Amino acid sequence: MVNLPIYRKRKKATVYSGPCKPGEIWRTIPKYFRYQVSSLGRVRAAKRKSRQLFYTIKHPVRHKEAMVVYLYNTKGRRMLQVKNLVALLFLDPPPKHWRRLIHKNGDITDCSAINLEWSNESFYGAQLSPQLKADIKRELENNKDIYDLAEKYDVSISTLRNILKEIHASRS
Repeated sequence: MVNLPIYRKRKKATVYSGPCKPGEIWRTIPKYFRYQVSSLGRVRAAKRKSRQLFYTIKHPVRHKEAMVVYLYNTKGRRMLQVKNLVALLFLDPPPKHWRRLIHKNGDITDCSAINLEWSNESFYGAQLSPQLKADIKRELENNKDIYDLAEKYDVSISTLRNILKEIHASRS
């Protein structure tokens, strides 16, 4: 006698979204349909396990002053910035000639939609909040040492030199 497998009724697929935070909205990333990004800047990947859909949170890594995730589709692996994904799905399109995203609180690890805004500032200004930039300008006008300010505000010397150029251009 041959042992035949016993077939059982299949259960309906259920969705497990993991722990959601209050006010968190998830949207599917275009061209990467297995992944979703939230309004709080979290990215998750969908995986199938025996007819159930599970989501696992992908932890972004810091790469060249930006939080990035590696996503896969039919064309292979791509490195994408989390702030760009959040802006694409949760922010309005940028005004004309406003191509840079800035973090309002200056923390690049906080990629939530309420912390991002479009800016037309140059690259060095994109990494600084307006309040921080004003504080640095005030101290530079009082002839503070650039190297001390770089250490105090955790910015590069070239950023401070660009702010100095901006100060001198506004005086002339």
